[in-house]
Amino acid sequence: MNVPDGEARGELTVRRSRFIGRAAPLGSPEEAREAAAAERAAHPGCDHVAYAYVLGSQGGLFGMSDDREPKGTAGRAILEVVKGSGVTNLLLTVTRYFGGTKLGTGGLARAYAETALETMRRLRVRALTPMRGFALELPYELYAPVERAVAELGGRLERTDFQTQVSLFGSIPEEAGDALVQRVLSLSGGRCCPLLGDDSAGGTAGGPPRKPLR
Repeated sequence: MNVPDGEARGELTVRRSRFIGRAAPLGSPEEAREAAAAERAAHPGCDHVAYAYVLGSQGGLFGMSDDREPKGTAGRAILEVVKGSGVTNLLLTVTRYFGGTKLGTGGLARAYAETALETMRRLRVRALTPMRGFALELPYELYAPVERAVAELGGRLERTDFQTQVSLFGSIPEEAGDALVQRVLSLSGGRCCPLLGDDSAGGTAGGPPRKPLR
């Protein structure tokens, strides 16, 4: 499976109705709804923002919205394109400006599908990288060097809590987990060690440990 490497847009005009597609990386179903709302805000006066998304290492989690188009004509058409692309952790929205001529259910489905296809043709992708969650507690003076180490190893911080110590929660490529442990041990003189979670099932953190390890 692949994942998006950036974003892409495509556009189609069918009998004066304008269809604007946008493909982008996605981390959760909640983000899909937020992105659709943002797309609507970016296109004042549009009539519909339909979308579909796929998440997980095998694309096993998916969802869609017709946004008031006739059932099955918008979200389903987009979803079939997304599911057939071999790309996961992906959101594809299609914004429609109605042109005054009804397209019928078949015409609508074709227009949404063709817009989705045109958008996917423009999308750059990369191979899915399995990730592992990690948690770590460390003194403040180690925060900056550990943050750099995580970035250099291809990981990302997803939550940081600043209290007596700094608690870090994030994800790291599966093959870089041992390297992160060694880097943190070296930076801290053996005082701190990341707690690694289970292997991920979807290219994102597969549930970072809830409790940091000092």
